[in-house]
Amino acid sequence: MKGKYIDLHVHTNYSDGFDTIEEVLAKAKANGVGIISLTEHYNLSSYKTACELAGDDIEIIPGIEIGADMSAYTAGGKHVCHILGYFISKEIYKLLDIYELDRYECVVKTIKFLNSHGVDIDITDVIKNARDKNPVSSLMINFVTLILFLAV
Repeated sequence: MKGKYIDLHVHTNYSDGFDTIEEVLAKAKANGVGIISLTEHYNLSSYKTACELAGDDIEIIPGIEIGADMSAYTAGGKHVCHILGYFISKEIYKLLDIYELDRYECVVKTIKFLNSHGVDIDITDVIKNARDKNPVSSLMINFVTLILFLAV
């Protein structure tokens, strides 16, 4: 029997969460959660694996979290609004694939720039420090941290 609770905003280590998909599913089951949505930042890469691992125990709703710059609508300073989307269409999947490729190219260009300024870093350094995450988005999440670490 599925749990009686629902959680529609869950992250794994495929974006900025710390738990693996297996750990998230185990915690959900242990706490009586029967329906979850893995709303990773800018990627849907955990969905298929989560569905396979959850089986009939937990229903997985496809979801995503995307940020929107709201600076023009606030009194001052930068403000990002996080928008959750559910049951994403195939067109969104295609756009996200392009977005992820663009992000990867941005990482590569940044590494080349840093190399030209004497910073000894390559893509394997970035991947190694990306908390063992699979999607390219994790590279960007942790890239600034790595640069700051190198600058110290």
